Amino acid sequence: MRSNKPRPMICACSGNLGATQEALRKQTVKPQASVISNTIEWLALRGYMRARLPLLYSVLAFAILMGPQAARVAAQDKRAAPPSAKDLVGIWIGFDSDQLTFTRLDLRLDSTGFCARVSPADTILHAQGVHVYRVTKWTVNGWNIEIQMSPESNATGVGYVKGRIGLASIRLTIGGPENGGWKEEPFLHPEPRIMTSNQETREGIEQAEKNADLHPAQPTGPESLNAGTALLGWHKVDAGPFSILAPPRWEFHQLDGADSYIGEFVGNSIVLRFDYGGYSNPLKEERKPIYVVIHKSIDGHAAKIVSPRVPGHGITGVYFRNAGNASALTLFGKDLTPTQQELALKIFETLRFGGPPPRYVVPPPPPQSVR
Repeated sequence: MRSNKPRPMICACSGNLGATQEALRKQTVKPQASVISNTIEWLALRGYMRARLPLLYSVLAFAILMGPQAARVAAQDKRAAPPSAKDLVGIWIGFDSDQLTFTRLDLRLDSTGFCARVSPADTILHAQGVHVYRVTKWTVNGWNIEIQMSPESNATGVGYVKGRIGLASIRLTIGGPENGGWKEEPFLHPEPRIMTSNQETREGIEQAEKNADLHPAQPTGPESLNAGTALLGWHKVDAGPFSILAPPRWEFHQLDGADSYIGEFVGNSIVLRFDYGGYSNPLKEERKPIYVVIHKSIDGHAAKIVSPRVPGHGITGVYFRNAGNASALTLFGKDLTPTQQELALKIFETLRFGGPPPRYVVPPPPPQSVR
């Protein structure tokens, strides 16, 4: 009889079943192992970097601290070369460290020269006069200088003269064994360097003064010119019923007048005359196109300002029909240079009114001397 019990299925490759199962297992395990391995490597690297962070910070701090030092070392490698003797030939001048003695040192190309010392005229030591020495020899060694000198006129001997050379200076030490080993320390600079700088700065100040006269700084706010205060550096010049602001050293002079108050403002080689009264010149002859004519308000009063288009030929003036006290005012200058004309026009802008009228049309005579 045929049995109904199911028969097991036989695989044709049953001999390789074990190998096949092992291969499948490895294919399943390999990706898992790879992921685990990569994860472990990343964690290890992260831990490594974390462990090394203090070291990295230390290296960075060291680099920051040593950077300037390295720069200084590099700068030292490129430091200036010491001067030669030829570089020092010339005149050197300056005062001692105590400011009581002036020194003039004349170094010559043949390694000789002269040295003279004197105390300033505003000191009691000036009465000792000028001490002159002959430089018999001077030598340079790197940044150091040694000078041998002997008394020449009104001078006493010195034990030694040595010094340190700067980029544009010599700091000397002059000493002697007597009187307890005295020493003096002149600090010298090249004479042309001092003289040129002195000349340029003096000219700069002189030019600034001229510019201040022509273009004075005008305060703002409550100190503005409209408030009636002075331009910087200018001062008020009062003529009684009116006044002007002008540069330093300007003056007012009253002149003889028949039926008007006559006077002048003088300064900077300029004369500005005025006529205050009922017959002041209205400047009608000064017309366009030969003149520049401007109508404006100055201190609340209507003003007419005229100036020749060609400076140096004609009237530069200002006219007020009503300047107070039922009087007109004309203030003018004649044949002014361009610079003078510019200054006069600025002065016109500073006119202020409101003072008392003059007591005398003709200036009062000078007081008689008592006999």
